[in-house]
Order: sequence, then C-alpha cells, then structure tokens
Amino acid sequence: MFTKLYLVRHGQTVFNTRLLIQGRCDSPLTELGREQARAAASWLREHNVHIQAAFSSPAERACGTTELLWAEPYTRLAGLRERSFGDLEGTDVLALPKPMGDYPAQFGGEPQDALEARLTQTMHAIMRGRAGGVPGRTDEPVEPCALRAQESARDDGGSVLVVSHGAACKAFAHAHRAASNVQVPSPFPNCCILVYAYDGEHFELLEAADPAGHLGGEGLPI
Repeated sequence: MFTKLYLVRHGQTVFNTRLLIQGRCDSPLTELGREQARAAASWLREHNVHIQAAFSSPAERACGTTELLWAEPYTRLAGLRERSFGDLEGTDVLALPKPMGDYPAQFGGEPQDALEARLTQTMHAIMRGRAGGVPGRTDEPVEPCALRAQESARDDGGSVLVVSHGAACKAFAHAHRAASNVQVPSPFPNCCILVYAYDGEHFELLEAADPAGHLGGEGLPI
C-alpha cells in the first residue's frame, strides 16, 4: 500500500491558452506547459520525494506531462480522465458558473457526485495497489529532469505520482475537504501539486504547491 499521493495537474495546453473547455477532447502541451512540467519535476527532486510508481489519465496532455516528470514506465487509467463537459467542450471556459456544481450535466456532462466518486474509487485502487490500466511510455527520449523509481527512504509504504486534470483534481479535493485545512488554489494552476497522506481509508491534503508559478500562465478559472 502507498501512503503518500502526489497529484499533479497537467501542463498548459493550446486549449488553455485559448480559454476553451477541454474535458474529454484533447490538445497538446505548449512549450510553456512542458517547462511547467520540468519545474514540477525539479520541485519533487528538491523536496526529496521518492516515487515508487506513476499513473496518468490517458489524455495526451496528461501523458505528456507524466513523461516529463517520470523516467520509468507508468500506467494509464481511464478513471483519472477529466470530467466530461458534454456539449460544452470546446466552448468558452469563462462562461462556466462559479462554483460550477452540476451545470455541465445539463449539457450531457458528468454530474459532480459521479465525478467525485470516480476519482475517489480510482485513487483508493491506486493507493491499495489494485489499479488496472494499461502501460504507458512513448518513444520520446527521457528528459534529464525526470524522476526514477527509488526504494522508500522510510518504512511508510512509499509514494505514488498521479497526473490528472484541473476539474478532476479539484473534484477530488472537494470530496475530501473535511480531512484538510489546506487551501486549494483557485484559479487552479497548471502543474499544481496536491500532496496527500493516506492511511488506507482516508486522504488528508497536506500541501498544495505551485512549482511553476514563476513561469506565468493562467490557472483553470473555475
């Protein structure tokens, strides 16, 4: 069982720069998005984070971020996908109400309670070593900044890296907000890192880091 979760939002994408809702559709990382991922890798290294395994949403933007953070094979999990926004995908993100709640469900999107349940179920499976998924790794060269698997320095079960999406990460944080006094950033930055402790039943948010904040770029305005 893993006892520490490092949950990362993907780097900036082309749709992010155009303020368009992505959801289940996809767009590639920008060069700034790649630099944001490198900054997140540096933060993990500087904080002596020892990762034993990595998981990613199957979306290109998440896998691309994962492969900048992590040098080893990783697992793609459908349960880590972004929220479906239905017919809202590809439209103006600034038109979404705040808080968003179940607004996307009116347009065929995923309801808030279903989103939170999906993310929670997936995270429990990951932390308990019961996640399925498919192997991920492109033929891109491994980045010098990317972390490699290490044995845990403490007898605590070790740490896991998970790369997902803005609305998905915020929904997971909302589902487990009672166990934390840490503020989740809003807007939610690209490559924001949410650090959770896990005791086998509960997730506690310990820290919310913005390692790429100095690079600029807009967070998710929802």
